[in-house]
Amino acid sequence: MRKQDLLAVLFPDKDISLENQHKTDKILFYILLIICFFTVIIIYLKADTTYDQGDGVVHYQIARYSWKYPHLFLDLWGKPFFTLISSPFAQFGLKGINIFQALNAAAISWFLFSIASKINLKFAWTIPAFIFFAPVYFAVMNSGLVEVCFGMMYLFSFWLVFNKKYYASALVASLLPFVRPEAYVVMPLLAVIYAYRRKLLAIPLLLTAAIIYTLIGYSYFKDILWIIHQNYQLVGDSYPGMKGSYFHYFGFYNQIWGSVYTVLFLLGIGIVLSQVYRLFRNKPEHEFVEEVSVLFLGSTVGCFILHSLLCGMPGILNNLGMIRYLAVLIPGSALIALIGLNMINLPAFTKIIFLKPAIIILVVILVVRSSFAQWYYPFKPNNEQLVIKQMASYIKSTCPDFKKMFYWHPLVPLLAELDPYEIKRVEMLWSANLESLNQLPDSTLILWDSHFMKGEGQIPLKWLSENPNFIMLKHYKFGLEDHSFESCLFIRAANPLSVPLQVEVVSPAGLVTENHPTVSLQYTFKNDSLDFSQWLAHRTSFSGRNAVAFIPEMEGGPIFQKRIGDIGKYRNLKSVTLKFNINQADSIKGLVGVIQIKDNDKQVIWEGLLIKQALIPNQWNTVELHHSFPEVLKNEDFLVNIYIWNNRKRKFYIDNFQITFESILNGDSASKSIN
Repeated sequence: MRKQDLLAVLFPDKDISLENQHKTDKILFYILLIICFFTVIIIYLKADTTYDQGDGVVHYQIARYSWKYPHLFLDLWGKPFFTLISSPFAQFGLKGINIFQALNAAAISWFLFSIASKINLKFAWTIPAFIFFAPVYFAVMNSGLVEVCFGMMYLFSFWLVFNKKYYASALVASLLPFVRPEAYVVMPLLAVIYAYRRKLLAIPLLLTAAIIYTLIGYSYFKDILWIIHQNYQLVGDSYPGMKGSYFHYFGFYNQIWGSVYTVLFLLGIGIVLSQVYRLFRNKPEHEFVEEVSVLFLGSTVGCFILHSLLCGMPGILNNLGMIRYLAVLIPGSALIALIGLNMINLPAFTKIIFLKPAIIILVVILVVRSSFAQWYYPFKPNNEQLVIKQMASYIKSTCPDFKKMFYWHPLVPLLAELDPYEIKRVEMLWSANLESLNQLPDSTLILWDSHFMKGEGQIPLKWLSENPNFIMLKHYKFGLEDHSFESCLFIRAANPLSVPLQVEVVSPAGLVTENHPTVSLQYTFKNDSLDFSQWLAHRTSFSGRNAVAFIPEMEGGPIFQKRIGDIGKYRNLKSVTLKFNINQADSIKGLVGVIQIKDNDKQVIWEGLLIKQALIPNQWNTVELHHSFPEVLKNEDFLVNIYIWNNRKRKFYIDNFQITFESILNGDSASKSIN
């Protein structure tokens, strides 16, 4: 096939028949769908952790143990229909849930492709990229969260509408409240379309699933209104004082859609609104304008407004501004973004050869790339998982035959390999007053954590630590102060003996060291001019100071150099802090403070500390950079090199440079070290 013929097939113009184009789009769609599906599956199966370690873990556990405890199929928090259809996959662990999520995304892509083809949108084959690699979807699919399943269900219902199967659509939509509460945004919009298309009998069918679940639940709860009594309470602030801004989510467009996706989405909104305007003037250009505007635009904007209100409005349920809730927008956003992408069919884009193909290819690449540029990728254990993992290992090895344990953090039963619904032995402490804890039987364990039990449970560590009825068995703490998290295991005992307990620190690498006393040694321009001789050779008078001048030619220097054995009398190096004043002519970020550890000519560690804070141009700005080594450095012959990497080759000035080395007083007993 000639190059021109291939381009004509991939990026058609008006001369290509619709039938041939649909066949080509279908082939390209399935190729891209298969690539996207297996790409995310491989990434998730190789990932070290799940994206969401709170609600996502609990949803998975409910689905996982529903076969053993059938009443979990009626757990409204867990979402009964999600539990039902995800439970077979959950039997294979969290990786099984990943496959379930990817299958949902594939189904969403297929529904959207079918709808896009029906309304004659071109480039519909690109849809899998907009679904699988929308940043928030790429993250949420690597979890047990229900947003992706909800998207599949409401897209299924929409697809039935576009195929004019309104009664079947209503039956499917009736299940939505048992997957996500955003159903109460989507279902009224469907009712509007049913009424507009004069299918009024479809509206009462929206209650079908509620009636069926009411009857099933009545046999267990003996309460005909159990769905109402056990559902969310919209009124009442569950997190007092933690409301955010109504405009909170506008600032996170990059984490929801990515930049290119957002631009196409906004263009698509404009096009849909223009069609709505034509509709009111009785001049609609396309069939299904009403469905696209009410169902897709209405559900997307409606859910965005809902979560903005939950984030900012006092006196109602608080969503804490979590980004993952906005995953419900992606199915609707994808079609609207595709409408925006179809703007390249305008005559202006056909005048330049290869312009249209270049734009399509670039858009797909940038949309896919946006997910891999997010903070959560690659998926690595965070501070909470690292600490809870150590605590779980301690419980399994030291007290596997405990009688009863109360906990709050969802990761505890997962990592400790415990059945969270065997309440005779393990129980989540959903609510407890402090006095009731004193009445617990002897030998009862309480696993305290600084996120859930301290926050939601409002149980202070100090109360347990100073309580004469409890003794602390283990205490782990994460090693970085800006990501602080700790967990303590207590046991209820009659007249316990107080035993001093050393805090054990978990490093970002998952290694554990005892929290030994440390000593700090500081080097400065003023007191250690010999060590900073390379730096001071570049001193010049600037802005009232005798500062070190950096010029574009100085990309990797000057260097501060010191043997670990010469840094004070303690050779157990734990961390380094750099503090200095900087003055530059612009606010451009990008300078890097470099800490390099070498063993003769061999590089052992290279750590670049990026200056991320906002810098005010032509003023002195104070900068502080800190790095804790994952393992204690004990080899006194290691050479420490510290310098500023002028990677953008700019001119700036530095003054009052300070280097603070923190060493462990008794490093010999540290469990891990680099020698």
